[in-house]
Amino acid sequence: YVVTKDHARVGSSGLLIEDDKLLMGFSKKWDRWVIPGGGVDHMESYKHTVVREWREETGLEIEWLRLVDIFE
Repeated sequence: YVVTKDHARVGSSGLLIEDDKLLMGFSKKWDRWVIPGGGVDHMESYKHTVVREWREETGLEIEWLRLVDIFE
């Protein structure tokens, strides 16, 4: 998320765990492994954001299962 003087941007990320393995993507921009996610669009739910970001960043169609944590 991004915070400026005038607004805060909310982000949402999702974990995909299968066979006790965590799937992550490598970000060339940040030069490190990351959990797919991104900014929540106006009037978009955090659930929809996770599904959309996974599709955009990995090409995978995932299903929302449950909320794990919220932090600021």
